[in-house]
Amino acid sequence: MAFSPSEPQRDTCFGCGATTSSPSSRGLIHARSAFILPEIAEYLRAHTTPPTPAQEKARDEIHRQDPDAVYHAIGDDQALLLEILTSVTRTRRALELGTGSGYATLSLARGVGEHGQVVTCDIEQKRLDRAAVIWQGAGVAERIVAFCGPAEALLQEGNTPYGLAFIDADKEGTLTYVNALLDGKLTEGGLIVVDNTLYLGLVLEPGAATTSATAPIARPDYWKRERDYRAEAAIFREFNRAIKNDPRAKVLPLPIGDGLTIIQKVSHSIR
Repeated sequence: MAFSPSEPQRDTCFGCGATTSSPSSRGLIHARSAFILPEIAEYLRAHTTPPTPAQEKARDEIHRQDPDAVYHAIGDDQALLLEILTSVTRTRRALELGTGSGYATLSLARGVGEHGQVVTCDIEQKRLDRAAVIWQGAGVAERIVAFCGPAEALLQEGNTPYGLAFIDADKEGTLTYVNALLDGKLTEGGLIVVDNTLYLGLVLEPGAATTSATAPIARPDYWKRERDYRAEAAIFREFNRAIKNDPRAKVLPLPIGDGLTIIQKVSHSIR
């Protein structure tokens, strides 16, 4: 999204159709979608249960730790959806691949309840240490078990299945992780939630119009230095095709955030 010199500077986030004129960390995460009209996004935000004071405090701490956190943390709408899905499925053991800022972990921990457990992993101990501050401040640290290492290693440990898994790790491994969960690491009827499955709209076939998706990117320099996001979009293009045709799964992609796909593990006869 381009801003003219006469416009007030606004905070704009990756995949975000809405902006805020507040210079603080509050509002930086909010609902984030390039696939919903800004006016509708604002209406939805105004009619959605807001973050709790503990979650707002967590957002402030995330921003304090990393001013670029808005590009890494899930939106408040995604966070609320994760909490609701975890709660309504009565999940008591949830998995997260890719801890990141720890904001999604917080939502999962709220969803599993006081006696539940969230197992989360990240390849960077620094991220886990930062996230631990968030969890402690929100009063959910005792529900979380953090693992530093590759997701593949974690998926090879233990035999107790998970009721829900959230995947926001290295994109190349997404299909491998989902297959491992469907093969036995997930309970029958359990859910897998995968982030970034629309990937700026670039999952459309090459040459297809992506104006609505690419317009909100206010920091193209950030993406250039971060990774080849068109190559990662191709990974999700193939992932979306593969999981849609998997007889073990019911699949629902949602146009919130950068695309959030909900996958339910089912038996062949049910599908």
